[in-house]
Amino acid sequence: MNIMIFTIFKIIFIFKSKFGGLNIMKKLKAVSNRIVELINGKVDKMKIQKLLYFAQAEHLVKYDKPLFEEDFEAWEYGPVILSLYEIFYADKIFANVDLNLKPNEEIVIEKIVNKYGNMDSIELSELTHLENSPWDKVFKKYKKVSWFGSSSYYCTQKISKESMKDYYKNNGV
Repeated sequence: MNIMIFTIFKIIFIFKSKFGGLNIMKKLKAVSNRIVELINGKVDKMKIQKLLYFAQAEHLVKYDKPLFEEDFEAWEYGPVILSLYEIFYADKIFANVDLNLKPNEEIVIEKIVNKYGNMDSIELSELTHLENSPWDKVFKKYKKVSWFGSSSYYCTQKISKESMKDYYKNNGV
């Protein structure tokens, strides 16, 4: 019994040391909360994903580093962070998340919300689908026909942060 408890604590310690603890999504949740606050809760699962995508792209272009660590996958309706998709419910703010955003992060988030916050989910999705965009390149290369039939596709391939930075540096966010 003691060996098992020791092993569990050891695994937790290694996990916390290597991955920053059990709050891996802490920054992502803080950015999501800030977006929800700025647009007065008028957001659904698809819209939050697209606003996060554009915020990430803007931060990569402007500061040459990610706003948060999670990667987007190239889903049929645009970029999606699976871990957020599974836990985000429309217009809900994550509890017990300190914003602690840096001034440059706030500026990026506010810029994206001001530019795209009034658009609906479908409009935002269409913006991510532009020809030769990071989403477009990954989805076209890796999409598979879903079991729903030939008119439905899926893709779980990651969109690299480097491709986002390169594309939006040349095309603007």
